[in-house]
Amino acid sequence: MNRLQIYKTYWIRMVLLISIASFTLLFTTVTAAKNPPLSVTKFDVGENKTATRDIAQDSGWTLFNNSITGNKISMVSSGDGWILAYGGQTASLYRWNGVSWSSAGSVTHTQDIIRGDIQMVSANDGWIVLGGPLGESASSVIYRWNGTSWSQFGTYTDPNETSMSAISMVSASDGWIVSAGAFWTNYYHWNGSTWTKTATSSTYTENDIEMVSSTDGWAVGFAGQTVRWNGSAWSTVANPATSLNAIDMLTATDGWAVGNGGTIIHWNGATWSQATSPTTISLFDISMVSATDGWAVGDNGIMLHWDGSSWTKVTGPSSSRINAVNMVSTTDGWAVGWGGILHYDPSFPTLTANYTVGAPGSYFTFTGMDFPADSTATISVNGMILGNVTTDSNGEFQFLLSTDLAWVGAYFVTVSVNPSATIRFDLDVNADVRPQEGSGSTFDVPAGIAFTKFIYLPAILRN
Repeated sequence: MNRLQIYKTYWIRMVLLISIASFTLLFTTVTAAKNPPLSVTKFDVGENKTATRDIAQDSGWTLFNNSITGNKISMVSSGDGWILAYGGQTASLYRWNGVSWSSAGSVTHTQDIIRGDIQMVSANDGWIVLGGPLGESASSVIYRWNGTSWSQFGTYTDPNETSMSAISMVSASDGWIVSAGAFWTNYYHWNGSTWTKTATSSTYTENDIEMVSSTDGWAVGFAGQTVRWNGSAWSTVANPATSLNAIDMLTATDGWAVGNGGTIIHWNGATWSQATSPTTISLFDISMVSATDGWAVGDNGIMLHWDGSSWTKVTGPSSSRINAVNMVSTTDGWAVGWGGILHYDPSFPTLTANYTVGAPGSYFTFTGMDFPADSTATISVNGMILGNVTTDSNGEFQFLLSTDLAWVGAYFVTVSVNPSATIRFDLDVNADVRPQEGSGSTFDVPAGIAFTKFIYLPAILRN
């Protein structure tokens, strides 16, 4: 083989190596969450610290469980909540215990359930309403939770041909149920011992009810009506909407309602006004945390966020209809629909290194924070898996990389649980040899995997 052939062979090998390395870099930058519809990750190799996460996770929402679907959700706290899923004459129940959602039995109706709701007052007190088909024989069933089991509280048949659809509790001794039919809406009041029909209206407000206090509350309906309770009577209040599905009031002077076609209206204490909506997709539920934080969900997986000044569309992890959302706090919330259970947790894992550059033979110490607690995380360098590390109860860990065998070049260290984080370090013969620092498992970086050339491209993966 002559010198020219040797050079040709060498360059062919180098091109192949660079191509494979570039492909590996591109591949390893795509990190999938729990069944996201679209994953987009962009590497900026000019930064010494980068992190990868799919855009659904950038919004804070992940698909937590795709095997449980539901219609309504009511959270008691970050460690306790319920999902109601009805169909046919049975409504299935699922409960959150702070770690997982699991089946919690079911409740039944003698008729097909066309509407229903669940409202938890506390961990030991809660209510479910199930409404049957409208008509002369329409009936509704109420169940109550006593901290141990659900028991049927009563069956209600209304001469106005209505069935119960929504409930809102002010306290353990004060609450309201709305029951609507083709022409009438009835309002049932709980006084601590019995449910009593106290008012009947021709205004159709069957979709949701929200009590601010014992003397202030609202109900909304499919045709866009809003009615208000003033402590003695329910009366119609004008608004610009033509369709409303849900309402959430922060105070007597601050509240929101959403409906079909992306409708959003706001109450300022005096009037309802149309808010600018970033979507025309129907919205089915809304949950406000504060005057500067809230979420609305709806058809086709639509998720909107309120930041105190505007509603913006957020890419969520599901493309299916989301029926209900309930925020526990600004950093914790749940939603449920036909695509499963969605969880909101905006915490973003971080991965840091004690040095970003060193000579071959250096040791690099990596520290992870805000990862899922008590989980096994996979460590990879430039796409090659080196081993695993276990996160502690705070979601933290530490490990070291030895570069005795490694070549000069760039290295991208990725730690993956779900989500993942990535950081870059470089080996340079002109840099100092970094000594061993810190504690934890040590992994050897193998020879032949260094990156020396980069292509600045985003990686996009559709599942």
